[in-house]
Amino acid sequence: SQVLKSLEMDLYEHVLLFSPSHYYKLETNGLFWGSFTNYEGPWGSIRGLPEQKSLGLSKTFLPGNTMIQGEHGVEMLLPGLSRVLAQDGRLGTFLVGPVANPDSLKYLASQVLEYIQRLKGGRVLLLVSSDMTHYGPRFAYEPFGALPQESTKKKIQDLDRYFLDDVASGDIDGIWELHEQQDLTICGFWPILLGLQIEELLSRKPEKSSLEYYTSMDVYPGRPGDSNAVAYGALRRRSL
Repeated sequence: SQVLKSLEMDLYEHVLLFSPSHYYKLETNGLFWGSFTNYEGPWGSIRGLPEQKSLGLSKTFLPGNTMIQGEHGVEMLLPGLSRVLAQDGRLGTFLVGPVANPDSLKYLASQVLEYIQRLKGGRVLLLVSSDMTHYGPRFAYEPFGALPQESTKKKIQDLDRYFLDDVASGDIDGIWELHEQQDLTICGFWPILLGLQIEELLSRKPEKSSLEYYTSMDVYPGRPGDSNAVAYGALRRRSL
């Protein structure tokens, strides 16, 4: 919501929303598309972006309607889109599976870029949905010791800050290296990496800013016996 609020003075005709899947295991190098005519909710109705074939593209994304319906990585961002969509703005939704290697990442990004280039006029916003580190026995991830120790909290924060710094600078190689060194639990890791690769193919120089970072322990401080936490971060990269 902080990212969308920071962009509310800019209206976009096309929004592409990339999310991980929390309920389905996606195939490697899978890019799944929601072919919805409209997205309905308490905020009103948002028109869906056109299918690839209708834009004259022979390559199409994998069908993802069933998986996207009910995906909270998509649903949680829909209400805020009214802040950034132009009057006739349209939305496209994607689920991004794990990516095998850098060449596969570039291929997927080129598919999305080709689609963007076929859209008629207007500004395009790439929006990525993700939490940061998921920590504790619930997530089978405790490399820094148990929570709620302050030293553990700091190491979680340091890891997330390191990752966000790489994202802010667009360091795709650095993010790949971090992925190989650490067993990251950032749910939107692959959508984030895909968004950066699309931006790199566009050869845009971004203006970047980190907007917010906190954890569930900050929202519910002092909850007794809680040894699990999820971290949240917001980052904006605006192409100039």
